[in-house]
Amino acid sequence: MPDARIIDGVDQKDFFYGKSEQSARDGFVLYVGEDIFGTKWRNWKMLTKEYDDARGTARVVEYGVPRFYNLYNDPQEAYAITMKFPEHLWVRWPMAQIMREHLASFKAEPPIKAGTPDPYLPPARGNGESTITE
Repeated sequence: MPDARIIDGVDQKDFFYGKSEQSARDGFVLYVGEDIFGTKWRNWKMLTKEYDDARGTARVVEYGVPRFYNLYNDPQEAYAITMKFPEHLWVRWPMAQIMREHLASFKAEPPIKAGTPDPYLPPARGNGESTITE
């Protein structure tokens, strides 16, 4: 593993091999390309934007108020949780926490810009120079 950058990962080996019933991660941020579309946490999904077709080829619709889906009850994401179901709106707090932590991590490790040459040579922490020499 490279040590010149932060690796946002967890060891899922035991979960994938059936040695653990629990995943090592219960939530993550949802990206489409370079854009954040929402958050997944346990059986819940929060979308702040999505494509207005099922193929992801149409225009992107951005929501002023996020849409929440209970993936156990609605795996096709056909019925967003709304104010008609206030007992479910508590999920916005843990999902927002995942998003806050993710966005805060950009201060320590800014995203790599599209078109950056590969292999990526990250700057050394603190001095702006590359930590890897060729």
